[in-house]
Amino acid sequence: DSSLLEYEAKAMRYIRAELKPHFVLLTGDNNAEAAPSADPQHPESVGVRQQRFLKAFLAEHLKTPYVLVTADNWMEGFDQVFGPHQYSFDCGGLHFVLLDPDRIYHGSLSGPEYEGLSVFEKSTWDWIRQDLERHRQTPTIVALHEPICPPTFLDAPPLRALVEHNSNVVAVLQGHLHVDMDRRCNGIAYLVAPALGKLPAKAMKWVQVY
Repeated sequence: DSSLLEYEAKAMRYIRAELKPHFVLLTGDNNAEAAPSADPQHPESVGVRQQRFLKAFLAEHLKTPYVLVTADNWMEGFDQVFGPHQYSFDCGGLHFVLLDPDRIYHGSLSGPEYEGLSVFEKSTWDWIRQDLERHRQTPTIVALHEPICPPTFLDAPPLRALVEHNSNVVAVLQGHLHVDMDRRCNGIAYLVAPALGKLPAKAMKWVQVY
């Protein structure tokens, strides 16, 4: 809807002009709008066109550096447009680990009735453990769409146990619930971002790290 897109564009202009963050994190459920196919002779999937629309929208209105995690909605085409959906990087003296479950439990299941059945593959668990170990001297922030505190998917409890076992992890940034929520447990801040375009929150979170 055009009014919602204009609201989001206005928010992005405010971010870059007033807040001026090092980068913006989009915590998933990012976009349902689809761009037209780049080549009508070779139609693209709706998912790829949705991701292309989002990328162009961010380039036009946000312009500030950003990272994003995919989610349980609008996942198709993410890798083709934005690249890997699990990776880590350093910024401002912090280490960031961006995660996304690999599959829905038992793989063949799909649909809203199976929400919350997401899990990580063994290879991903190995990568997460190794990445946290390699950066154990660096304050680390984990980001993903579905919260691990409060738990919202099958592998949330073991992931929470893993991050709380690593004293370098200082915060977990989360989305999915569309509400503003902060929890502190065992030295970790678990922050849930509200939804920028969804009522009643219609807001964002500004996180300052010292």
